[in-house]
Amino acid sequence: MGLPPLPKPADRRWDALLDLMGIRRKAAPVDAIPSSTESVLSLESQTIESMALAQSELSDIHRRQVAELQNRIDRLETMNARLRVGATATLPKEDPSPQEVRRTPNEDAYISDVRRFR
Repeated sequence: MGLPPLPKPADRRWDALLDLMGIRRKAAPVDAIPSSTESVLSLESQTIESMALAQSELSDIHRRQVAELQNRIDRLETMNARLRVGATATLPKEDPSPQEVRRTPNEDAYISDVRRFR
């Protein structure tokens, strides 16, 4: 008991079955390509080339737009940083006179303690 013999390649029924299933096509000779097929192929080739050119132009436009937006973002960030920076604010205070002796808080605390203990 074994496998059935494989069909011979020359078997026309086998070739017809393969053709119907779309597995194998008989290759047409290059000289037999009709002119309408050539015109369709050239039209498709031109269409593909024009689509590739349009896609290239669109990508160039998008790159330029992204660069412009990045520059605008950089300018806005710089302006925002400038707005946040300002002069420091201090409370107004008079300068002490040269005759006054300024005591430190520790000296004041010591003097107050000495007064309490008397």
